[in-house]
Amino acid sequence: MRRLIVFSDPGGAKPCLSLATTWQASDEILVCSDRHYAFFETFGIPVRDCRGKDAPAIFDEFRPDSLFTGTSYTSRIERNFVREAARRGIPSASFVDHYTGFDVRFGLGEERILPEEIHVLDDKAASLAREAGLPESRIRVTGNPYQDFLRSWRSQLTKQEVFQQLGIPVSNAKTILFAPDPLSNAGGAEKFGTDEVSILGLLLEALAETDKPNQLLIKAHPNQSVDYLKTGLKNLPKNVEVYLVPAEKDALLNDLIQHADLVAGMFSSLLIEAELLGKETFAILVGIKKNTFIHNKTNGVYYDKQKLIQEIKKL
Repeated sequence: MRRLIVFSDPGGAKPCLSLATTWQASDEILVCSDRHYAFFETFGIPVRDCRGKDAPAIFDEFRPDSLFTGTSYTSRIERNFVREAARRGIPSASFVDHYTGFDVRFGLGEERILPEEIHVLDDKAASLAREAGLPESRIRVTGNPYQDFLRSWRSQLTKQEVFQQLGIPVSNAKTILFAPDPLSNAGGAEKFGTDEVSILGLLLEALAETDKPNQLLIKAHPNQSVDYLKTGLKNLPKNVEVYLVPAEKDALLNDLIQHADLVAGMFSSLLIEAELLGKETFAILVGIKKNTFIHNKTNGVYYDKQKLIQEIKKL
């Protein structure tokens, strides 16, 4: 079997690459993307740089038997490849890595581009997909292949080695990894009631209440405006040191998760990934008015500021 795999956004990249590591043992694979991420190194799979307009040429060259894609909202590359697969009568499947945007992930101009199969995380995601008007006959509940990959992954680096590569000093302070979602890109406080800068301010306020030294490491989303995020780092508490994790060091993200004391965020799938690596996670949703966050557990999701502060103090 000759399998063509195409993705853009990181949420789809990791599941696609996880499947590629499984399929390469028995099948011939070609992986294409219009973006590059440092975490490609984690999987050891070559990724060709391509664009949506390259679809016909790549189909002619590789002659795939099937197509598997992500479902990015910042790029049209997957939809272009799905359309080309349909034109050639080649089976296609696309993976939706979250619980949002089902109605916009398959649009290409005025067209609606649907693969033969739409793979989703769980029954809740399947229900949301149906509510968004996706045909039930194409929806498949498959889980997240990247989560299967993580269940057997363990860091081979010590905390000191990881921090040294990141240029962050190792200390006795508590290490909190914060993974903000770019709500400001999707309507911000007007739509959600809050955004990543406000949530960052709440986290800093909670850490200030501990009266203990803390290291806050911020892993910005690839689609995040880092300059906007930095506006939330003025007047830092005296007991908090802040470090931005460089995007070019994303290959160390899983190692960093494993050596952190707490992983905090909002909607990020990184929270679920951290749980699979055995870490305590906080979903900070204080002030949120449109909750699109679906989590696998009932604890560690905070809508109340005082409850958040109380739990941070327990660390």
